[in-house]
Amino acid sequence: MQRQIIAGVTGSRADFGIQKPVLDAILAEPGFVLDLYVTGMHLSSRFGNTVEEVEAVGFEIAGRIDCETTGGSHEEVALSTSAGMAGFTKAWSLKRPDLVLLLGDRFETFAAASAAYLLNIPIAHIAGGDVTSGSLDDGLRHAISKFSSLHFTTNEEASARLVRMGEDPATVHTTGTPALDSIRSLELLSRDEVERRVGAPLGKHLLVVTFHPATADKGSPIEQFGELLAALEALPTDHVSLVTYANADSGGAALNQALVEAAARSPRIIARESLGQLLYLSALRHASMVVGNSSSGLYEAPSFSIPTINIGTRQDGRLKASSVIDCVPERDAILSAIGRGLGMDCRETVSPYGDGDATDRILRILRSVAPFRQIGSKVFFDS
Repeated sequence: MQRQIIAGVTGSRADFGIQKPVLDAILAEPGFVLDLYVTGMHLSSRFGNTVEEVEAVGFEIAGRIDCETTGGSHEEVALSTSAGMAGFTKAWSLKRPDLVLLLGDRFETFAAASAAYLLNIPIAHIAGGDVTSGSLDDGLRHAISKFSSLHFTTNEEASARLVRMGEDPATVHTTGTPALDSIRSLELLSRDEVERRVGAPLGKHLLVVTFHPATADKGSPIEQFGELLAALEALPTDHVSLVTYANADSGGAALNQALVEAAARSPRIIARESLGQLLYLSALRHASMVVGNSSSGLYEAPSFSIPTINIGTRQDGRLKASSVIDCVPERDAILSAIGRGLGMDCRETVSPYGDGDATDRILRILRSVAPFRQIGSKVFFDS
């Protein structure tokens, strides 16, 4: 059998970290060729030019699809999506892959899925079937799933939901999230090395914080983030908050500006554009908790036996481990939740998102399906 070309797509530090174990495995598979396309925040200096991190860990870039947005408005995100779709269409018309592998629910991912579907290139989708009703990503994720012919879900509830959406059960596989695979395989950094790379002491209690705009929430993202920053500034002096930038969704630029200003006011708020996978997971290893509304608080944090303070509605609908505390985006509520988290014993926490073997399951299924040209047209499955 001729080697099959699989086009991977990554748009940010977050999705690359989750996908990396799968991308590494595809690279090592004799029957597959990986063409990796970078887009979105990876190509932006405002988010740290994280394409350099992709290259630094050994990946060759097959194409750079520029669809940068400032994160200022819904209109800009819509225009960026259309630019991404045009870029992927041109790239895959010149060098057609046998399969496109996508993760999650970002607008860049939706652009890639739209291009591949209209070019009649089969799509395999990781992490479909979840629900995040506080974000516009929810609709994008479901749309990507309907474009896709092969599904690798993170949990059984997501698999059942895809079947109810008309996906053939034979194409839906519960693999868990590959986000947990790296936790098992990476040699994480010592506390001293994390402090050296961050450039500041971590304090007695380290809080790893990420807050993105909840794009389907009627509340103001900047007001909600202001409440979070006020809570962080009110914490005792032995609490240090390591805060990574918001993503490029509508409103993200204003959040990042507010973060820069807060970090200038308080030496206990450390702002970083990006940490990269190794430093981020290493910080979690030494953290007292995760705070914010990022999916990493639900995916990775439970595997480190630390609590998550999940703020607002952005992750509404996702499965949550017993270590997750939900709270409203108000200063006093956040401070109260942080206090509760510090008193929690999370050593018996069980992640609802798998066991760290997702990559092996995904590769085994990809091998069984190849050659991918035999994947037929999609039909709606009536159960």
